[in-house]
Parts: sequence; C-alpha cells; structure tokens
Amino acid sequence: MPYCPICRNCSIEFERHARRSNAKCPNCGSLERHRHHFVVTQRSDAIKQRLSGSVLHVGARDCEMWIKRGAKLYVSCEIKRNHAMVCGRLEELPFQSNVFNIVWASHVLEHIQEVQAALEEIHRVLVKDGIALLDVPIYGCWTRMLSSPDNQHHYWHPGLDWFNNYSNAGFRVQLEWASKEHARYSLLSDGILAVCGRI
Repeated sequence: MPYCPICRNCSIEFERHARRSNAKCPNCGSLERHRHHFVVTQRSDAIKQRLSGSVLHVGARDCEMWIKRGAKLYVSCEIKRNHAMVCGRLEELPFQSNVFNIVWASHVLEHIQEVQAALEEIHRVLVKDGIALLDVPIYGCWTRMLSSPDNQHHYWHPGLDWFNNYSNAGFRVQLEWASKEHARYSLLSDGILAVCGRI
C-alpha cells in the first residue's frame, strides 16, 4: 500500500499521472519527485538547517509548500508573476548575491536554453555554505539539446552526464537516488535529486 510522507496519506492506490500508474497522491497531489525530495530532506540535517534560513523556491507547486514552513525568509520566483511572489528568469535572477541558504528548483532547468547562465546565477545568490536542490527528468545516458522545444516545453533531454553542468558551475554534487524508497513511497526507481553545495 503506497504511503505519502508529505501529507501522511495511506492509500490503496495513488492516481495515474502522465501515463504512470501509482504516481499522484490523491490527497495532496504530490508526484514521485516531490515525495522523493521530502524523504531526502527529512534525513539530512544540513538541508533541514538551511531550510530554516532564507529559501528561494523556483517553480513552486502547492504540494511543495512544506518547504516554506519554518523558513526565516521564503521567496517563490517564476517567469509569470501570477504564479509566484517574484517575477524573474533563472538566467538573470533579480536578487543580490549571497542571499539564500537554499535554492530549490525542481524540473525547471530542462526548460531553459542557457543552462550554464542559470546555474551561475543560482551559485551567485547562494550564501557561501548554501545548498541548491536541483532535479531534472533523466532520458538516458547522454544529454541532448533539442532544436526546438518538445510538447512539454523542454529544450533539453538530460542524461546521466547532465550533472557535470553543476560541477562546472562551481558546485560540489551529491546525487540522491530514489531506488531505496521507491516501493514504500511509490517513487520512480531511477529518480535522482542533486544536492549541490556551493564551493
């Protein structure tokens, strides 16, 4: 029986989403990646400590609102102002340097053509010991840039080599795989969350 660690809902079956069975919690609407993020956060003292400071949340979703609990400063940012507190592009963030303890961006970078510029901006706005939590859908071994965006508005189909971009932008990268908890929380067994410490 799947269990949602975010809302603590225990359901006989989660809902289908994007042709995936057992994907969406019928109570809070969380998907596999959201539950994975929550589990990683709960077992990391370093992440929990920084979530109590200043948090920049890019591409926030309702089921992720637990991220703002306890934050001294919480700012959501998107291209469209009606979806967030601040209107801004990840490639040119409207914030001063060294402001945030955490930058959280889930399934955002694959929508951006200038990925390296976006990563440099994330690095810039983080404090020295800050952490960026970044994940993208993985399509295979090798990253492919598309000549035009696909039907999900992805400019990139990231592969396992994608995480080299984070290292090149000055991050120390630790990959958290969902494989250990995928059965209990109905996660994608190949889901990966990159925990990126600013060097």
